[in-house]
Amino acid sequence: MNNQDELSESKKRQLEAKYGTEPAEDEPKDAAVPERSDPAAAAEAEVEDVEALDREPEHVDNPDHDEKPEKQPGKFKRFFAAYWHKKAWTLPVTLLFAVLIAAAVVPWSRYLILGQYISRPYQVTVVDAKTSKPVSSVTVSVGGIQAETDAKGMATIKAKVGSAKLEAGKRYYKTFTKDVFVGIDKQKGADQIQLTATGRQVPVVITDKITGKPMADAVLEAVGTEVKTAKDGKASIVLPADKATLNGSITAKGYNTQKVVIHVVESESKDNSFAMVPNGKVYFLSRLSGKIDVVKTDLDGANRETVVAGTGREEEGGTVLLASRDWKYLAFLSKRDSDLPKLYLIDTATDKMTVLDEGDAEFQLAGWSEHTFAFTVQRKNVNVTQPNSQAVKTFDAEKKQLLTIDQNEAEAVAGGVIRQTFGNFALVQGKLLYTVVWNYNYTGGYYAYATAYAGKTSTIRQVTVGTTNKKDLKSFDSTTTYFGRIAVYAPQEVYYSTYDNTAQKDAFYEYEDGEIKDMSQAEIDTFKSNAAYPTYLTSPSADKTFWADQRDGKATFFTGDASAHNAKQVAVIDDGQVYGWYSDNYLLVSKKGSELYIMPVDGGTPLKVTDYHKPTISYYGYGGGYGGL
Repeated sequence: MNNQDELSESKKRQLEAKYGTEPAEDEPKDAAVPERSDPAAAAEAEVEDVEALDREPEHVDNPDHDEKPEKQPGKFKRFFAAYWHKKAWTLPVTLLFAVLIAAAVVPWSRYLILGQYISRPYQVTVVDAKTSKPVSSVTVSVGGIQAETDAKGMATIKAKVGSAKLEAGKRYYKTFTKDVFVGIDKQKGADQIQLTATGRQVPVVITDKITGKPMADAVLEAVGTEVKTAKDGKASIVLPADKATLNGSITAKGYNTQKVVIHVVESESKDNSFAMVPNGKVYFLSRLSGKIDVVKTDLDGANRETVVAGTGREEEGGTVLLASRDWKYLAFLSKRDSDLPKLYLIDTATDKMTVLDEGDAEFQLAGWSEHTFAFTVQRKNVNVTQPNSQAVKTFDAEKKQLLTIDQNEAEAVAGGVIRQTFGNFALVQGKLLYTVVWNYNYTGGYYAYATAYAGKTSTIRQVTVGTTNKKDLKSFDSTTTYFGRIAVYAPQEVYYSTYDNTAQKDAFYEYEDGEIKDMSQAEIDTFKSNAAYPTYLTSPSADKTFWADQRDGKATFFTGDASAHNAKQVAVIDDGQVYGWYSDNYLLVSKKGSELYIMPVDGGTPLKVTDYHKPTISYYGYGGGYGGL
C-alpha cells in the first residue's frame, strides 16, 4: 500500500467515526465517501483534513464552531496588573525599599534618610560635677525629644538616628549642651554628663516614720526644683544660697503629703531628715471633750478630727466601736438622742453615719464577717415568755441590707414557760456559730421540770453570714444536758464542752471545717488546763494572724500564718494588748488600756498614735474586726 492509500484509509476511519458507516437514505451506499477526480489532489486534501483534525480536536463535534481562543497575557503583565491593583500598600513598601537601598548605596546620606523613619533608645546619666552623685529630675532632650532623669540620674530618650543636639537643664544648674550621634546599633553604654550647680547643695534623708526604713522615689520639692530619693532614702537638692531656710513638700506613693522646712546647709543635718507617714486613718473613742466622741487621726496621731460628737447620753457600759478588717466600715453602738440605744453604721469613705438598727431593744454584738455585721436583738416590747423576743440579724454594709436570720421560740408548759435563747457567738470562715438553749421560766403551780423539757433539744447552730441558711450541727437533750465552757482556741476553730446531768459526765467537742467532732484526749487535757486562750486577730488579707500571750508578766506579741502557725515574736510590751491590723503592713497595739500604738508587721519600736477611751465591754475571742479589746 502506498502513502496515498494509507492516507485514504486513515481519512476513511476518521469519517466513519464521525458520521458512521451507513450511507444516507438518498445516497447509494458506495457513495459514503466522495470520490476525487484527481488522485494527487485527493491525497493532498486528505492530508490537510487529518492535520486540521489534529490541530483542533475540540471542534470535531461542532463543525460550525470557528472562534479562536483568546490570547492570555504574559507573566510580567499579570504581575504589574496585580501590583497596581494593590497600590495602596505596594507603593509605600516600594518607596521604603528604595530608601533603604539608597541609604546602603550612598553612606553619607544614610542617617539623613533613616532618621525620618527610625528611632533608637539613647540613654543619658546625669551627675553633679562637684559631688559626682546622680542628679534627678533633670530635663534631658536629644533632637528635641525630652525625658526626665530618675533617682539614679538616668534618662532614656527614643531619639531619631543620626546627628543631634543633646541638652540637659535643671533649675539652679548650668544648662549643658553638646552634639551627639544616635546610631542604628544598640548603645554600648549610657552617655554620662556633668551638671554644674549654681546654688547650694543640700543633702536630705527621707524615711518611713513607722518602720524607720529609708524611702526610695520620694519627691522633695522646693522653690521650683525637686529631687527624688535613691534606695537609701538620700538625695541632694540644689537651692539658692541666699536663704537660711526654705519651705518644701514631700510626696510619695501611698504616703501623706508632708510640708517641711529645709535648712540650706551643705553638710548632713538632722534638721534635713524627714519622716513620711503612710496613708490612712484610725478611728477610736475619746472622752477628751468630756463626752464619748468618735475620733480619727493619721497613723501617727496627727490631724486629729472628731467624726461623731458625743451628746452626753452615751453610757460607759453601752458604747462600742468595732471596725471591719479593712477599716472601711464601723459599727457604733450608743445611746445618743434618747434613752434607747441604737446601732449605727459609719462609712469611713465619707464619715457619714446612718442608723443600722433601732427599737425598744437591747443589742448584743457578734462582729464583722468581711463587710457584713452580725448581732442579736433582745426586744423589750415582747415578753420573754413570747416567741420572737430575741432575734439574730446581719447587716450588709455594702448593700445597706438588714436581714433577720433567726428568731427564738417559746411555749407555755405546766407551771411556766419554756423559751429558746441564743448565745456564745463565734464568726468562723464566713459562718456564724451560736448555741440555742431551752430555758424554763417557773411561774407558779406544779413544778414540772422534766415534763417541761420533754422532747426539746439544745443545739450548736450554724448560719452562712448574709443568708438565712441555718444548720444544726449537733443536738443535745435539753432535759439532761447543758453547755459548759466554750472558747475560740485557734483561728477558725472552737471548743465546746457539755455536761450530762444524768450520767454526771463531761463531753468535749470541736468545730473544725464546718463540722462538730469529738475532741481527742490530748485536746481535752489542753482545754482543761488552759484558763484562757489568746484572741487571734486576722489580717485584712486573711493570710496572717496576730495575738499576744502573757509570758513572765509581760505581753509578748506574735504574728503567724492564717492558722497561727510559724509564729514570730514581734514585740514585748508591759501591760499590752492586741488592738488590730492596719493593712497587712502594720500592727496596732494598746498599752494600759488607753494608749494606742502602731508598729511594723515585722516588729520594731512601736510608735504612739494617741490616747483613747476604752469602754468596759471587751470581745475576747473575736478576731474578725478591730477595737474590741
